[in-house]
Amino acid sequence: APAPAPAIPVARTEAEQAARSLAVLAQGLMGLHSPDCEGLAALRDSLSGVPPPSSFELQAMFGDIEDPTASALSPADALDADSGQRVCARVGLLNLGNTCYINSTMQALFSFPTFQQAVFDSQGASPDAAALQRLFAFLNASDRPAINPSIFVGVYRPGWFAPGTQQDASEFLRFLLDRLDRVPGSNGRPLSQIFTGRMASTCLCSQCNSASTHIDSFIDLSLGFPESPSADALTLPSLLSRSFDDELLQDGNRYFCATCSTLRDGVRRSRVVTAPPVLILTLLRFAFNRQTGLRTKVTHAVAIPESISLPVWESDSGVTNVDYLLGGAVVHSGPSTNAGHYYTYARDPAERTQWMLANDTRVTPVSLTELLSLSARQSNDNVYMLFYEQRGTTASCAPPLLPAGLAALVHQDNAKFAERASTVKPPPSHRRDFDGPGGFGGFQGRYVS
Repeated sequence: APAPAPAIPVARTEAEQAARSLAVLAQGLMGLHSPDCEGLAALRDSLSGVPPPSSFELQAMFGDIEDPTASALSPADALDADSGQRVCARVGLLNLGNTCYINSTMQALFSFPTFQQAVFDSQGASPDAAALQRLFAFLNASDRPAINPSIFVGVYRPGWFAPGTQQDASEFLRFLLDRLDRVPGSNGRPLSQIFTGRMASTCLCSQCNSASTHIDSFIDLSLGFPESPSADALTLPSLLSRSFDDELLQDGNRYFCATCSTLRDGVRRSRVVTAPPVLILTLLRFAFNRQTGLRTKVTHAVAIPESISLPVWESDSGVTNVDYLLGGAVVHSGPSTNAGHYYTYARDPAERTQWMLANDTRVTPVSLTELLSLSARQSNDNVYMLFYEQRGTTASCAPPLLPAGLAALVHQDNAKFAERASTVKPPPSHRRDFDGPGGFGGFQGRYVS
């Protein structure tokens, strides 16, 4: 027999009962919407003395919101008022309380069919592989407008990331790909290899002219900004080229020369020697202000091209330019490093010419022009991470094949959702008025998530 549900605490007074109900309502609404939007944040703060609601209380009020496959939107929210068809173009992800850094990163990675297939083909039965396969299976084939990623978040949230707090999407990406470095794909190579390149760093001694070279793997290239940008708009190719400029090693930054057996002034030169199939470029938007002693956000506009070339140094044939096509971008919205919201622009995995805006539960079609225009203007919505794929790598890629067990799981949930959807009516047409000029991101992106 199933275990009895835990009892709901009984309030001693009507006031306590009302506060309890408000606490459950506030917690549920923060799961369905941006958790720190102005109204909900005020409601949450006013209930700071009330114990947080249990999963059972949330279940009683909101149904299956705690079900890992549950939609963040009800069947009514999923339907258009006029056509009765889905509002969302693809499947979104429920914000579990400041988890937009996870949602945006995973939507960007999901947009690459080659990575999807590698995930579904991954070997072994580790929790790491299973959680990622499950998430991608529902993103790939669910009929729900959005799903709850609680199982994935439970497996992959870094231990030092406190639940419910804003975190750095780039730091999460590095942690995720480091974990995936231990998950083998169908060819026995780690899943992270799709995003991995190799970099040669050479130090030249200014005294004896000897050179020492070390080759290391990288999963992204960090692009810094000049201290005094010119009046002309910055471009991504110029920042990429700048990252390969020689670095002077002097004063407190001298290096140990093995030939001289002492610290020497020198020059460090970095060159890519192996290009990754998917190139990740991280713009260093968060900088340390030496005058104030605080981290600040760099909001410079950067012109982002749809295609870019990466110089690769080959020992025999010199420099070869590897061409890449833009596949996705994670945007940070907010004026500072301590608060903000992440959302993603990405190519549709099935229709590579179509672009999507993934903003937590809401995924809507957009044009590439919207992303390029956003990046080229000064604002608090800034492109943070860019994902470029080598040309030709996905042009002939077949749709990913779901393992039979996962396909059955998604099919079962789709049947459950269809049954529920058949009992509700489409929402009033005014619900669509929440979409601002930039889609749902133009509305929700202004709030901390």
